[in-house]
Amino acid sequence: MNKTGPSHSLRYTAASLLERVEAGQAFSHLLLHHELAGKAWSREDAGLLTEIVYGTLRRQNTLDYVLGVFVNKPLDRLDVWVRVLLRMSVYQMRYLDRVPDHAVVDEAVKIAKQRGNKGVSGFVNGVLRSLQRKGFPDFSAISDTGERLAVEYSHPAWMLQEWKAAYGEETALRIAEANNVTPKTNVRVSPEAELEDVQEMLEQEGIQTTRGTIAEKALIVEKGNVLVTETYQNGYITVQDESSMKAGEALRIEKNMEILDACAAPGGKSTDAAERTGPGGSVAAHDLSAKKLTQIKEQAARLRLENIETAAGDARQLTTTFPARTFDRVLVDAPCSGLGVIRKKPEQKWAKKAQDFERLPEIQLEILNEAVSMLRFNGRIVFSTCTIRPEENEQVWEAFLHRHPELSPDKELTDKLNILEIEHFSSEYGWCTILPHEYGTDGFFIAAAVKNNQEETEGA
Repeated sequence: MNKTGPSHSLRYTAASLLERVEAGQAFSHLLLHHELAGKAWSREDAGLLTEIVYGTLRRQNTLDYVLGVFVNKPLDRLDVWVRVLLRMSVYQMRYLDRVPDHAVVDEAVKIAKQRGNKGVSGFVNGVLRSLQRKGFPDFSAISDTGERLAVEYSHPAWMLQEWKAAYGEETALRIAEANNVTPKTNVRVSPEAELEDVQEMLEQEGIQTTRGTIAEKALIVEKGNVLVTETYQNGYITVQDESSMKAGEALRIEKNMEILDACAAPGGKSTDAAERTGPGGSVAAHDLSAKKLTQIKEQAARLRLENIETAAGDARQLTTTFPARTFDRVLVDAPCSGLGVIRKKPEQKWAKKAQDFERLPEIQLEILNEAVSMLRFNGRIVFSTCTIRPEENEQVWEAFLHRHPELSPDKELTDKLNILEIEHFSSEYGWCTILPHEYGTDGFFIAAAVKNNQEETEGA
C-alpha cells in the first residue's frame, strides 16, 4: 500500500473513519469492513487500524477527560476532525505500548498540517507534547463517584447507574470492563459438517480457532479473517455470536417444522433455523427492511438453503401477511436498545440516552401479542434481544405472559441451554439474561414458552 504521504497513512485513515462516525454518517463496523475489503492492507496494518478506531470509540469518555486537562476550551468547540485526531492520538499513547509516543505525536502533527494549517498543527503538537511531558491525570481527582467511574470505565454515567440498579455495582463494572475488551469473532458450523473437520479446514487457510464456550456448534476465531476463506464462501460457517446462537437452541426445532422469524435481520437466526428444520421444513424470514431481507437471501444462497422465504412488513401486523396458527415455532428477536453489543458497536454508548428507549417496551409487547397468534397449539415462542436492560427484557416478557394465560413458560430453560453459571434468570417465567462478562459473548436475553392446546382466553 502506498504510504508516501499522510493522506495514505494508516492513522490518516483512522482519523477519517472516526470523523465519519462522529458526524453520524455510518457505523464503525460498516466503515471498517468497507475500508479493509477495498484495499490491500497487510494483516498487521489492518489489525492496528481496527484497534485504533474501536479503541478510540470504546475509551472516548476517558480520552475526553484527559484532553480536558490540556485543552483550554470545550472539546465540542473543536472541529470534529481535530477532536477525533486528538482522541486517537491519546488512545495510542495511553493504551498501545507497541507505538512510541513520539511517533504518535509526529504523525498527528503531519495529519493536522495536511487537514488544517500551521496554527492547527501547532495546537495539536502543543496538546500532545504537554501530555507527554506532564503525564496522564489521576482519576481520583474527580470528586463525584458516579462521574469518576464513568471516566475510569469509559461508559456514560446514566448507563452504569442503570446497570448498578439492575445488577449491583460490582456486576455493573464487570459489564463495563467486558465492553472495553476487543471481541473475538464467533462462527456457527453447519450441521452438515463436523466441528473438528471445519477447524482443520480453517487452519489450512491460516485461521486459528478454538471451541466455543456455550453454543453447540460454535468456534471462536483467535486469528485471521474468516470472511475471505473458502470455508466461509462454501457455506460451512456463518458469522454469529455465541449468545445469539443460544436463541436458536431455545427454539428446540425438530426436522420438518415450519418456523417464523418475525424480526429476521440480519438473518443469522433464520439461517440457523433453516439448517435445523432441514429441507422438509420451512422458515419465513420477516422484517421491516426489504433491503436487509435481500442480505438474508444472499446468506441463504451462500449456505445453499432453499427453505427460506422472505416477507417485508411491520411485525406488529403479522396477520396481514400470514394466517393464524401457521407455525410450529415463532422467534421474536425484537427491536431493542442494543446495549448488549456495545463491545462490537462502541459508539452506541455515546449516541444514545435512556429516554431514547422509552417506547421500545411498548413496541416489543405489541410484536409479541401479534406473534403469538401465529403459533400452533403446542408450538413454542422465543423472545430475544441483544440488550441487558430489564425494561426491554424480563419486564416485557412477564407482562406478555400475564396477558396470555394459554402460554406455559419453559421453567427449565437455563438447564436446556446449559448455561448454568449465569446469575440473572427466572425459572418461574422462563427467561435468562447472558451478561457480557460471564462467557465473553454479547449481552443477550432469551425467554421461551409453549402454547397450550386450548383456545386463547378472550381479550388475551
